[in-house]
Amino acid sequence: MSLDGRSFSKIDKFLACNSFIAHWVNASVTALPRLHYDHCPLILVSDFHDYGPSPFGFFNSWLLFDELQNLVLCSRGADINCHSVDVVVLRKLQRLKLDIKKWRYEAKTKENEDYFELSKQIDYLELIVESRHLTSHERLMRKEWKSRLYEIDTIKNLDLKQKAMVRWDVEGDENNRFFHSLINGINGLIIDGNWTTGPVCIKNMIWRFISNKFDEPFHSRLKFTSSKFFRLSLSDRD
Repeated sequence: MSLDGRSFSKIDKFLACNSFIAHWVNASVTALPRLHYDHCPLILVSDFHDYGPSPFGFFNSWLLFDELQNLVLCSRGADINCHSVDVVVLRKLQRLKLDIKKWRYEAKTKENEDYFELSKQIDYLELIVESRHLTSHERLMRKEWKSRLYEIDTIKNLDLKQKAMVRWDVEGDENNRFFHSLINGINGLIIDGNWTTGPVCIKNMIWRFISNKFDEPFHSRLKFTSSKFFRLSLSDRD
């Protein structure tokens, strides 16, 4: 539809021959929203990438709920008609995964609804207090509502903290990127007054430099003769 709403325009198309369709069987077209364009942008995807099932994310905050333990016990005691032990374990874990997803979806939906309703009730009491004093019952209810909001916020903060830690482990931060860029960016070293670019020579020089830093200056130290201490075997020492 045009901006003035008086005329309609046809959706753009891709013209494909039979050889194209035969070569790219899984080709697909995605129409994007028009928004600020004078047409609907189209994206042609010819490659199909199957990355397998999406990974199942487990948050440590779920361990605070008793419902999770009940789901685990129910899945463990489920009857699976199969003689292979590994298949039984696999199907039980799959059932547990589906049960946890369903439980978290319902629990998260209820938490969001409770958070919205409790926030409205607290805001309403804060408006009332401007004209009169709250009764003892209203103060008690406000305290309970605030406590419930705090519990929901605590769970959300734990999940956000875990997400941030996982992201830091995967992507790192500015310090890690700077450190690794320096380590991976060593193209050469001056060894014995000569500029050396050979990887083997550079690695050996770095190994000798670090070994000298941690060299043991004392050749004789006190020895523990008691048999209660665990000792390394001769093979482990080497």
